[in-house]
Amino acid sequence: MKRKICEFITVILILPVLPAAAMYGLNDFSGDGGEQQIVAAALKKDAAVDEFFKDEENVDAVGDESNSMFEARFFIESENYTAADSDAEKRNLKNEIRSRLELRAGTNSFFLYTSADVYAVNSFGREGDNYLYSDRTRTSRNLTVSGTSGELKIPELYVNLTAGNLRFRGGNQIFSWGTADAYNPTSYFNPSDLREYFLKSDDENKSGVPSVSAALFAGKFSIEGVIVPVHISLRLPEEGNYWDLQSPDPSVNIILEEEDEKDIRLSNAAAGARAACSAGRADFSLSCYHGPDNTPLLVPQSAVMGTPVDLTIRNCSYNVNKIGADMSGTLGDFVFQFEGVYSPDKRGIVKQDLSDIYTVQFPFETETSHYVHYAVGFNYFIPLNRIFSGHQGDTVLTVEWQQPHYFNRDIQRPLLTKIVSCKLVGSCFDNRVKLSVKFIAETESQACVTWPKIAYDFQNGLKIELSYINFSAPSPEGLSFDDNSIISYMKDRDLVTWSMRYELQ
Repeated sequence: MKRKICEFITVILILPVLPAAAMYGLNDFSGDGGEQQIVAAALKKDAAVDEFFKDEENVDAVGDESNSMFEARFFIESENYTAADSDAEKRNLKNEIRSRLELRAGTNSFFLYTSADVYAVNSFGREGDNYLYSDRTRTSRNLTVSGTSGELKIPELYVNLTAGNLRFRGGNQIFSWGTADAYNPTSYFNPSDLREYFLKSDDENKSGVPSVSAALFAGKFSIEGVIVPVHISLRLPEEGNYWDLQSPDPSVNIILEEEDEKDIRLSNAAAGARAACSAGRADFSLSCYHGPDNTPLLVPQSAVMGTPVDLTIRNCSYNVNKIGADMSGTLGDFVFQFEGVYSPDKRGIVKQDLSDIYTVQFPFETETSHYVHYAVGFNYFIPLNRIFSGHQGDTVLTVEWQQPHYFNRDIQRPLLTKIVSCKLVGSCFDNRVKLSVKFIAETESQACVTWPKIAYDFQNGLKIELSYINFSAPSPEGLSFDDNSIISYMKDRDLVTWSMRYELQ
């Protein structure tokens, strides 16, 4: 039993780096980037908004105040998870209905923009556990209202004011800084939603933060400053959800304390700035940040011996300082990207010998360390039309490598490190059929994830998607800090997922 308890503590020490996995290889890679866009280099979120509202090309230019507009986008989606193992105790894992509404109302220079998601789970045909969004009804600082079987989420709700080359925004915002496709070390502000670990889609895995921002655009140069006065913590699985941190041994009970949101005071506010420029076929930026780390630590607090043993974990947030840089450049059919950060005071959990639970000191100690984290990769736009005459559709290969590193050797090293990810995406039949295969491998632990997916777009607003997720890793039993992996604890939890989405045209 002592060995099992030590293994569970090891799982806890892995979880602080899950936000990297959540954003790293398992979310959709954008595959974009063939064009150099000055404003989009500074604010990638603007490009995403432009994709939804096609006539917003001049959103950051001086607008005509008389040109009022009201634009909306709405879709409804059914998403379902099924255990791939025919012997699984519970086969039907999730049946969720999601609807999203996006609105923009105002003029070119002064408008209100919002995106809101409503979620509800259907218990029909389920065998046992509920899918829980929260253990009780509660409202968070960023206006998310969560209940046991439903949730209202408002990741963005802000007012935009543009005056000449200046732009001001206030409200719930998402800041998509950085150029890397999979994981963005310079994405400082928005915490991750890890209630499904790394299965959330791109437009769901980031939580909005109440903030004010100002940006200046001058030719090929732009600068943006952001202030977040209140801390928003990352979201973790609730007890009772099928992804919660459960012990396979009934003799051990893991108790995860609620998210640790820091007190509202000036010392806990976050602030950052980013300067970007374009030169030829390349974009560059420098950024800095001070405030709560959006990848907090899950620190073991106590282990109460009994039947079962209660192991208590606390989600701890610490302030951090970071400076970062990123670049992207185009060379023929290739788009190369690099992104990295340095911190002089990134906090980590101090190593302990876990071979004997009775010698482990609680709560676990934490220390600061010099720290770096970088990601480097490329997109290759495969010219299949040169090989197959008349081929219609795009084919993109994305490859990326990421590694975080603590310089203090007394700190537990990040266990999701030295990760290579690949993704091949292709479309055909007039872009109706989209095929993709993702592969993520942790070179330290020999753990990997393979995720093939096929989607069909009826081009009338209806889209269906089917995928299979395979987790492959050595058995976690007996693993040490040097070769452990969170993927090891997802072994034999393969999933079949399918979804159906209808978007109003």
